[in-house]
Amino acid sequence: MKAFYRILIIFILISTIDLSQQVFINATCTLTSQCRPKCLEAIGRPNSKCINRKCKCYP
Repeated sequence: MKAFYRILIIFILISTIDLSQQVFINATCTLTSQCRPKCLEAIGRPNSKCINRKCKCYP
């Protein structure tokens, strides 16, 4: 049972570190497809999502 909790804590820490790499850019959007060229220009990768009319870029 202790091993399960250790693995769970490690998983949570890794997830937190990975999520902290998200970048909000100051670009408005209504569709995710509108964010792709803006994120490609801002961080060099087209991985993006439109959340609350703001573009969110993922490295």
